[in-house]
Amino acid sequence: MNDAWTPFLTVILYALLPAAAAVGAAAAAAVFPPGAQVRSMIQHLAAGVVFAVLGIRAGARRLEGAGNLGVLVPVGIDFVVNGSG
Repeated sequence: MNDAWTPFLTVILYALLPAAAAVGAAAAAAVFPPGAQVRSMIQHLAAGVVFAVLGIRAGARRLEGAGNLGVLVPVGIDFVVNGSG
């Protein structure tokens, strides 16, 4: 195989793992619908993942010298959405 394809195939293989997990979870949710509390926990987990990614991204931008705005905006959004406590 051509060496130029190796990084592409590696990315595709890594992308198939969460895609397969999402399809499996969707199938399980179709057969066994989650209750209100489980749905709430899943949504909070998803929001936590999003804010973690934003925090990592903001931290990287801060290290690159983008200024304080790259850190303050995601933190401010987090306080508005989740509250201060």
